[in-house]
Amino acid sequence: MTLPATTVLLLSVDEAEALAQSLPAALAQDGAEVIVVDNACGDRTAEIARAAGARVLELERRLSYAAAINEALRRSAGDAVLLLNADCVLEPGFLAAARPRLQEAAVGSVAPKLVRASEPALEHTLGVIDAAGMTVDRRRKNGLVGHGLLRGAHERPGEAFGADGAAALYRRETLMHCALGDEVL
Repeated sequence: MTLPATTVLLLSVDEAEALAQSLPAALAQDGAEVIVVDNACGDRTAEIARAAGARVLELERRLSYAAAINEALRRSAGDAVLLLNADCVLEPGFLAAARPRLQEAAVGSVAPKLVRASEPALEHTLGVIDAAGMTVDRRRKNGLVGHGLLRGAHERPGEAFGADGAAALYRRETLMHCALGDEVL
């Protein structure tokens, strides 16, 4: 079996409506295996995911975000992993643009520019950046890069301390180096 280039772990906690918007965009990314993590949902998450053609990981009981993602990481195999919230809609070609950065020796993760929207659909963007990465100051206080700026800001790649948790692309090897035992988060 050939490993997928990228595994997209799309976590849902009773977010079937948001998933109906975000899942098609995730599935349209070239070289991606999309796994919907159904965190003991009581809605139509699993049904929507299967109908769209995504693999579904149904958790029997509700877990914390960290525990749910750790379980999904154990049950997936892509050499790159995109952690994605159900209300995040990827633009066409996102992985094709972001994944090459992971080939650079000193890069273990990619923080995408997140643009706010009134609804989880690309046509409802508000044109304002939610985050273009995270920083940490010398007091160890974190901040969001570009928060509140117009969408056109931060057009070129740059260094960031990390990615906002809503969408973060990692080299699996980097995640495993950060793990304590088999727990990354």
